[in-house]
Amino acid sequence: MTAKATTFVQLWLQENLARMPSTNRVESVELLARRCLHEASAAGIRKEEIEDEIGDLRSFIREAMDSGSLDQIDDEDDE
Repeated sequence: MTAKATTFVQLWLQENLARMPSTNRVESVELLARRCLHEASAAGIRKEEIEDEIGDLRSFIREAMDSGSLDQIDDEDDE
């Protein structure tokens, strides 16, 4: 994934993760993933680019939800 795609996903999640109601985690993950992919596509970033770098977007979103912060995920990627 290009640096542009990585930055897009991280910033998008930082802006949108907190806005999701905590009612149904599975539905929230699915909704976030669909919205992120839609907006990434509009920005010229393909799903394949995202998956090449972070793997499954839904898993990445679940990790972000569990950690409560994308900073922790970023730190793990640097190791």
